[in-house]
Amino acid sequence: MIPPVAYIILPALVLVASGMAMAGRSVASSLVSKFQHFAGGVVLAAVGLELLPAAQNAGSTAGLVVGFCAGFALLLALQRFGDRFG
Repeated sequence: MIPPVAYIILPALVLVASGMAMAGRSVASSLVSKFQHFAGGVVLAAVGLELLPAAQNAGSTAGLVVGFCAGFALLLALQRFGDRFG
C-alpha cells in the first residue's frame, strides 16, 4: 500500500525538478498560451464536476447560472483589458 504522503511528495518533486530544468530558459509565448488554456480547462472541469452540483443542491439554480456566467464574463473582460493595456 502506498502511504498517503507519497501522493503529496511525488508531485512536489516533479514540480521542483521541472522548475530547475527550465530555469533560465525562455518558452515561446504560443506554448505558454496553450498551457494556460489547458489549465483553465482543468479548472473549469473541476468546477463543473465538483462544485456546481453541490451548489445546485444548496440553493437556486438561476443564481448559480448567473454567477457562473458573470465570472466567465469577468475573465473575458480581464483578458481584453490585459490585451489592450498589458
